[in-house]
Amino acid sequence: MDRLGIPDLQRLQLIHRSWIEEALKAEQSVRDERWSRRLAIGSQAFVARFQADLGIFAIHRTIEKHGNSRVLREDAADYAIKF
Repeated sequence: MDRLGIPDLQRLQLIHRSWIEEALKAEQSVRDERWSRRLAIGSQAFVARFQADLGIFAIHRTIEKHGNSRVLREDAADYAIKF
């Protein structure tokens, strides 16, 4: 919390609550595809490290360029309904 300049957990909780309330008022609660369909988004090094940490769960996932960032996409088939 020192890095955030917040003195204690209680103050952090209050600030976080205000961020959420502001986002809801501004209708930012809409699903953002950039975050909801990707496992990781960021620099090449960050996404590669995240992929490596996933181990066998990331075998068939590739890192893709997305604007100035890199992403590790979630496989839509992972969520397919199977009967």
